[in-house]
Amino acid sequence: MDKLDNVIFYSIEKAIKSYRLYGQNKLRENRLKITIDQWLVIKSIMETPFISQQEIAEKVFKDNASVTRIIDLLFKTKYIKRAVNKTDRRKTILIVTEEGIN
Repeated sequence: MDKLDNVIFYSIEKAIKSYRLYGQNKLRENRLKITIDQWLVIKSIMETPFISQQEIAEKVFKDNASVTRIIDLLFKTKYIKRAVNKTDRRKTILIVTEEGIN
């Protein structure tokens, strides 16, 4: 059996972890108090108004439950707000606030 360092999946996972750590450090350097995942969700909402949570999950490579938790945190920190979709009241519209944009 190959050593762990010789397995491609290990190398890929190690590279991903290193990149995420680098990205998180850059966010901190810029005094942003959010995670990479939170930033990705905010960016997705800004780029695609009326995007659904399921579409966000696909775009940021997260499951629906994780995206729900991220959105709840962003709502509590007032980085996003929710509005009722007037054409389908079962859906909500996610809007990035001024604080979220900054």
